[in-house]
Amino acid sequence: MTMDMVAQHAHAGKATLYRRWPSKSELIIDAVGRMKRSQVDVEHLPDTGTLRGDLLALFKSQSADEAERRIRAVAGVVSLISHDRSFSDSAHAALVEPWADAHFILMKRAVDRGEIPATADIQTVSNVVPTMAAYRALVLRKPFDLEFLVSMVDSVVLPALDNTRAEQP
Repeated sequence: MTMDMVAQHAHAGKATLYRRWPSKSELIIDAVGRMKRSQVDVEHLPDTGTLRGDLLALFKSQSADEAERRIRAVAGVVSLISHDRSFSDSAHAALVEPWADAHFILMKRAVDRGEIPATADIQTVSNVVPTMAAYRALVLRKPFDLEFLVSMVDSVVLPALDNTRAEQP
């Protein structure tokens, strides 16, 4: 991918692109971030009445072509990070934070309903599925599918939230 190719595809000049994105790397991070943010709308999260139901309701199936396209885009981000560690924060903000924020909201609702203990570490646990999904895509090059999500929710997230933290001395 070159800025020339992007400009041609966008029917815009390279100068227009560089005014918005000072580098190709920043353009890629922003594009992947928009792709991820478009998948979760924190203003309209599901409310099934249970945390498990809410977390699973966030899942949107995708075609094999779409899954492969997303994996390739995320792999491009990994390549950027391997060449310039300064992109790590941007990649985390684009790939993990929108989903972690949504999970935090859903977990906070579950606390408010009394479904999980108020002592549950929802700040940490809300990052588990998004981080594992990023790992799955970036390192394992596997799509995020419903089977993986169910496994994470049932085997990791819900048990972690059920365990109340010991009082600190």
